[in-house]
Amino acid sequence: MNAKNGTIILLAGATLIASTPSLAFAEELTDAQVELNNQVNEILRREDPDLALARDLTVEALREGPRMDLLLLALARIEQLDDNCDIAAQLLNETEAAPNDPSIPRQAIAKRIEVYRGQMKELCSGVIELECADPDTSVRIGQNSYTCQERIKLAPGLISLNVSLGEQSRIMEVDLEGAATKRVTISMTRSSGASTTSNTTPRTRRRILVGAGAASFLAGTTLTATSVARARSIQEQVDLYQITYEEGQAQEGSVNTMRAVGIPLALVGIAAATYGILAVEEQGDAATRGTPDGARWKVGVTLGGLTLHGSF
Repeated sequence: MNAKNGTIILLAGATLIASTPSLAFAEELTDAQVELNNQVNEILRREDPDLALARDLTVEALREGPRMDLLLLALARIEQLDDNCDIAAQLLNETEAAPNDPSIPRQAIAKRIEVYRGQMKELCSGVIELECADPDTSVRIGQNSYTCQERIKLAPGLISLNVSLGEQSRIMEVDLEGAATKRVTISMTRSSGASTTSNTTPRTRRRILVGAGAASFLAGTTLTATSVARARSIQEQVDLYQITYEEGQAQEGSVNTMRAVGIPLALVGIAAATYGILAVEEQGDAATRGTPDGARWKVGVTLGGLTLHGSF
């Protein structure tokens, strides 16, 4: 800087008196750069600063001489206040490695960089990146609608996304941090239960429930039958002194577990199949009462004195 007794205004109101003798070969701010920098800082002190004007003046200052750290710091602050925080972060990185005027303590620049970085989450918007399994998925945030693959810039906080696809809809909440990007994957796909699809009629729903119920019933009865047979085998081994009573008791634990699972599973199967025949039937398709083929299925299993009946 040519006028070494001039005054340089650092951002955030810190004023430095340039009085340190310049070092040999050190780059310095020109008089024009000092004047433009001071104008920029006067603008930034206003309650509603003209960021566009401040940006133009700073860019002009950078053209007037060396790309000094003080000017880059000012431009970074302008971009941060204008919510261009990716650019601001890059400029702060460049500021750290930029030439420093000997009259301005590098520690003062470093301190200001630290402050601005600490304010990123507070001053900067976050970005939500949408990724949808079905491209026709729509997302509404407040009064605004978005499509998939969009990058949405929002103020930080808890964001509610109203997601819809056809007749389906749900609410998703995203905790968005400032100066951060969060990818939101929406796995919603077209429902197989849509009324316009032929394989989702009441008859089809009944078939699914009856089939699942029958499978559950058979699995449960099989487990129960196996547990009964195993219990008898253990008792016979104990009676024939092939195993000790204690060994038999130890093996009885796994038998009890099988029985505890098998009986409820069979009962759930009966309930599911019955619901498929009766409850769903009342929602429509009255002409297909009974089983899907008009017949009725009856299953009875007797296990060691316990009889389980299923009528589908």
